This record gives sequence, structure tokens and C-alpha cells, in this order.
Amino acid sequence: MYTKVARTLRELGIDISTDKEVLAKYATDESIFSVTPQMVVIPHTREEVQTIVRTVGEYTKEYPHISLTVRAAGTGLSGGSLNDSIILDSTKLSGMEAFEMTDKGATLRVAPGTYFRDIKAAAEAHDLFFPPFPSSWRLCTIGGMVANNAAGPNSLKYGHTSEFINELEVVMHDGVHHVFKEIDYKELEVELVREDSVGDLYRFMWEKIQADFSGIKKTKPDSSKNSSGYELWDVLQADSVKNFIAGKGTINMVHALCGSQGTIGIVTSITLRLIRKTKESDLLLVPVYDTDKMGDIILKLLKHDPYNIELFDDKSYRLALKHPGFFKQFFVDTKDSYVMFLVRLYTTFFTKLKGKVPAFTLMVKFDGDKESNTNKQVCNVLESLEKDDIKALRIKENAQEDVFWRIRGSSYSLAKLTPEDNRPAAFLEDMVVPPAEIPGFLKSVKEKLDEHGLQYAVHGHGGNGHFHFYPSFDFTNPETPERLYKIAHEFYTLAEKHKGNICGEHNDGIMRTPFMGTIFSEEELELFVAFEHAADPEDIFNPGKKVNPKFDIRGSMRTTN
Repeated sequence: MYTKVARTLRELGIDISTDKEVLAKYATDESIFSVTPQMVVIPHTREEVQTIVRTVGEYTKEYPHISLTVRAAGTGLSGGSLNDSIILDSTKLSGMEAFEMTDKGATLRVAPGTYFRDIKAAAEAHDLFFPPFPSSWRLCTIGGMVANNAAGPNSLKYGHTSEFINELEVVMHDGVHHVFKEIDYKELEVELVREDSVGDLYRFMWEKIQADFSGIKKTKPDSSKNSSGYELWDVLQADSVKNFIAGKGTINMVHALCGSQGTIGIVTSITLRLIRKTKESDLLLVPVYDTDKMGDIILKLLKHDPYNIELFDDKSYRLALKHPGFFKQFFVDTKDSYVMFLVRLYTTFFTKLKGKVPAFTLMVKFDGDKESNTNKQVCNVLESLEKDDIKALRIKENAQEDVFWRIRGSSYSLAKLTPEDNRPAAFLEDMVVPPAEIPGFLKSVKEKLDEHGLQYAVHGHGGNGHFHFYPSFDFTNPETPERLYKIAHEFYTLAEKHKGNICGEHNDGIMRTPFMGTIFSEEELELFVAFEHAADPEDIFNPGKKVNPKFDIRGSMRTTN
């Protein structure tokens, strides 16, 4: 069957590969899974994406198991870009298409395969920035960020990717391409009479909103961060259906598309909203030697409105000190900078922290319109912490601050260094709890990890109570899949016990789709299934993710480290 598809696509001028070595490269990403595709297609234009979608759509009538999954840089941690059918590599769909200054910043239209690092550089050239900022920013693409509704350190103040997307150009299951954006009721009326996939999707959503708007709003998880399910609760931006019809408010399908992991359609263009770069404060470093006090410290810090509170644990710090050569890769063309990095790494540790590794290191930043205001915030926080006998360090030099951001940003990669025959496993890495629950939650997690005899590293977004746990496993051991699956059950129950969420920003993918019942009710899951079916009735796009899980977690696990 795939031979027929390949022949047809080649005749239509599509770049494809069925080479076994190529397929093996697309079988894994940064997740714990390995799923080998049958074919890889590499479109270079939106028109080629439309051709691929229409062709696959025709073949699904005869072969219903054929499907398309979009993949870019492969930095995802939940297995969202893996598929046993056809992978669509979006990396050739790259480049910046349009830039326009606005009163509050700018809009930037880009192709989905554009690397975030290039977007960051382009924004900074105009003293602007795009707030969502994943740890993988040097490697990931903007398309992947949209697919997962990425967040990162700045999410404490600025939220997820969906809040900074003005428009998404999407190819739907029938090959129709449409620009989704914020529209009012009169514009909605135009969409509702369309006789295509776009009209079908709008009709479904509008009927559901009219029938139970308050019920849809209630599907939103209580946690401070979430990338699970479909963000249907934010589609209607109005106080009520009545007010929306009267012209007060808008409807925006972009919210439902962001975080959908390519299950609704294939994004071919993205219009970002950039904002003016704020004045950042010096870094406030808060070493926490007693984990039981961390929740209280974070709550105190939150009262001062920081824009991020990041953290990493003692294991990450010790690994950085033990393996300084790891950081050399970041200073390839600047040998002297690497030497100075090492000097700052060890000097700060021995002089500022007196050679004592904290159980957790909190990194706190403030921002505002004026540098004087951020300086005042830092001084107020230092004074407040001193009253409670909490020692904090003010890091004024950017180069010295960079040392700690390097450790925080490399926490996951550092975890790969020990033990050498293991791999840090991303399956507990996305749990979120309220800050007040942090001490009890961390204690419960530590007890469970120790009970299972696991080595692990922890980092995350402290202000959100969002923790990334990476216990190490030997994936060459045939007992690992069953063991890991059992542990996942236990830990997801812990998150629920501590009023939390299992999916803060890394999305559902293969790993969490079967466990979505931990977060959502049966009725809510049925709503998600119906929404996905309205958008993609033949299940062409990335099946088994978000809804209708089809991958056996244990059977799909990687067998290499």
C-alpha cells in the first residue's frame, strides 16, 4: 500500500524517502518511545502540503490506517511527533515572511520550520521579544512550539504560546487552507455557511458553545499551567453567548489549534505577536537547603510579582561541577569565554555558596518598564527575605548570571551523564501542583523515587509549582517498559492527590493521552473526541494523540539509551 502512495507522491513532485536508515532517524525523538514510520515526506511549500494531504486523504478511503504526523526538530518529550505511518518533515517550510511594527510591539509571520533561535535574534534586533521560551530554544522550531503550546520560564507572567499567536494558516483534511484568527459574530456567520472542512469545524464549535458555554469553560484545569486536551475553554472570548451575538467579544479557533499536536490540521504559516522588551532585574539567587521551606519561600517571592522563578536541584548542580567539559560545546568559537565560564562557575560556588550545594537553587527575575523599578523590587525582596532569615544572593553581572542559566537550561542534558548506561526518562516530567503543595508533593515524590531505587534529577518552574522529574532507566533492559508503566500510574496519582496536573507544557503525546482521565471527566474527554472528529473525520492527522490512544506505551518504548 505504501508503495502506491510513494509512487503517486513522487509523480506529483514530492520529496519522499522510504530508506531504512532515514526511517530509523525519524523513529525516535527526545521521548522514551521508538516508533518506526513507513515513509517520510518533505514538502517545501504550502501547495506541496496540500498535495500531500489530498493524496493521503484519497488513499485512506482504501487504506484507513494511513496517516500523517508532522515533525520538525524532534525535541518533544511526549512522543507527539512519532508515527507508524507517514512522517511529514516540516523543516523545509522555514523562513520569515512578513514583519510589521505596531503600537505595542510588532507582528512577525513565519513558516513553521523556522528555528526559535532565529526568531529570538530577529525580535531582539528591534528590541522586542516573544515571551514563550522553552529550554530547547536553541534547537526547537516555532511549529513545534505551537503544536505543544509551549511555555517555559516566562510563563509565570506571560503564559503559553497560544496567547501570542495572532493567526495560524492551516491545511485541513480536505486540502483546504484557511487562516484562523480572532473574528466577531458577523465574520463567524460567513464561516458557518462554508461547505468545507472549515465550515464543519466552526459549525461544530458554535453549536457546542450555544448548547453549553459555561460547561465548556469548566473543562479548563485548575492548575496554573496546562497543555493537555484541546483549549476549547478559551475559544469564545466573551462574557456570554448573548453578548457575543450582540457584538461584544470574539471567537478565536487559534486557542484550540495551539497545543493540538497536529491532530486538527497542518500549520503552514504562523503570525506571532512580539512585545516590547522589558527591563530585566539582576538575578536573585535563593539557595534552599531545607526543601520543606521551599513552598513558603516561593509563596513569599510570588507576592512581589516576579516574571519567573526557575529552579534546579542539587544533582543538576553537582553534575555541572563534576562535568565542566559538558559546557564547552556552547563556546566553540570563543575558547577564552569557556575558560572564564569555568572560573565563574567554581568561584561563585566556593565564594558565594561557601562550597555547599543547595538542595534546590531558585532563580528569580523581575521585569518592568524602568530599570529603577526592577532594582527597587529586588531590594524589597532581599529585605523581606532577610526578615525571615532567608539568605539570597544578588547576581549583578550578566556573565555570572549566565552560569546559572546554563545549568538550569542544561539540567535534562546533564542528567544523561550519569549513570552512563541509563537515560533520563521523560514521563513524570510535566507535573504541576499549587505552590502551597510543593513541600508535601516533593516529599512524596522523593519517597516514591527512593522506594523504587531510582536516580533522578529535578528542575522546573517554581513559581508555577511545575516540576520536571527525570529518573534514569536502562532502556536495553526488557523489564524497563513494565516497570516504568507501573511507576507512571503511581506518580500520576500523587499529582492528583496534591491538587495537581500531570501535563503542564509538554503535551499528551503517546505518554499521557491514555492518562487524560486523571485530569478530565468522561464527558470532557468525549467533547475532545467529538472536536477532533469534526476537524478530521477520517483521522488523517497524527492519530492516537490527544484522543483515541492507539499506541501501547510499553510496546512502543525505545530499546536503546
